[in-house]
Amino acid sequence: MTYHELTEMLATRFGVARDRMRPEATFTDVGLESLAVAELSVIVSEHTEGDTELLPSMSLASAAAAC
Repeated sequence: MTYHELTEMLATRFGVARDRMRPEATFTDVGLESLAVAELSVIVSEHTEGDTELLPSMSLASAAAAC
């Protein structure tokens, strides 16, 4: 998953404001709580057909690279 795809998903599915998203920002920084990050992990895993575990402390760039 690319960084752009991840940020698009955050904006459209979770309502994260695009101006809050930067590669170095964490999920916590952009306002996602741990339950939302867990939900995002499931969505990403289904999208990539892999098993991806995302953590609230991960940067958006790191998360995109892990997917």
